[in-house]
Amino acid sequence: MPLAGTAAPSPDSPAGFWKRYAAYFIDWLLLSVASNLLLTPVSLLYMPRLKALMPSAQQLPPLDLLSLLWSNFLWPLTLWSIAAWVLLAFPYFTILESSKSRGSLGKQALGIVVADQRGRPIRFGQASLRFFMTAFSWLTLNLGHAMAAWRRDKRALHDLLAGTTVLNRDPEHPEMPVWAKWMVGLQLGLVVLFTLLVQGLTIEPLIKRLGLAKISRSAEQQRQLAQLMMLRASRRELDTLQEDGLLAQPTWQAITDMTEEHMQSVLHNHPELERTVLVEARQDLLRAKRNALAEALHLSVQQLGGACGRRVELVAAIIEHVAREPDRRERGAQLVRDIRHE
Repeated sequence: MPLAGTAAPSPDSPAGFWKRYAAYFIDWLLLSVASNLLLTPVSLLYMPRLKALMPSAQQLPPLDLLSLLWSNFLWPLTLWSIAAWVLLAFPYFTILESSKSRGSLGKQALGIVVADQRGRPIRFGQASLRFFMTAFSWLTLNLGHAMAAWRRDKRALHDLLAGTTVLNRDPEHPEMPVWAKWMVGLQLGLVVLFTLLVQGLTIEPLIKRLGLAKISRSAEQQRQLAQLMMLRASRRELDTLQEDGLLAQPTWQAITDMTEEHMQSVLHNHPELERTVLVEARQDLLRAKRNALAEALHLSVQQLGGACGRRVELVAAIIEHVAREPDRRERGAQLVRDIRHE
């Protein structure tokens, strides 16, 4: 229904892009329902052909199957769909836009009208020209339609070619209805959601596509690993306090159980850290053994002298070298031969 208003349409009040889009969306819905009803009998006529193709189609590679379906089923239906759309849309737009209502049902609902460049009603001939000129707006990948978004006069490509424009019926109330804003917003939201579903995107794949996955995962792993290392350090401190007799056995056992439970919870939620924790624990153990051996050997060197002390120093060097560089065994073997030579 037209919006209430007493002022006549004016070239100084062109309809905005989104208002025109909402109007066309309503027209598209109406025409789609009508064209689908018209195409239903045609689709039924092609069903026997499709069933006849299925036995042989199952043996074909995907590309050959698509080519077969396109040439024998999809392409004919596409042509029929275009013909049905033109057959319905041409009288729908041209008759209504050249009538007293000056617009399609969608334009009437949004309160906009089609006019010539001076704001006057258009006749059937100009409405027909405008309808066929919309093909150029479609052929430019909708850039022709998008021109209405950035031009000051809000005219699309087909408006320029046909010498028409789209104006607000009531220049005093050019705003877009609230229900139309909700309709457009819902449609855009559904388009985004459908795009994400089709591409199989969730938050994690989306982060991967943006190149943030490695950064995000690394930061989270570092945080959890730091937490695990803190728990392990706390566990070592508890053991030290208990060994020194500063922490009673029941208290030590209770706190140790809580710490162990927390560590297992973190590992359960982040199993990828388990290998890292094992490597860290093994390195800590090697460092502890190396330090203990080095300290014991250092004491031995102080207590012993001469050739015996020299031999102990070489043994200490072997142990320290092998513990620090496990893959370099040759150097350790050479040191052992030096000891035997002495």
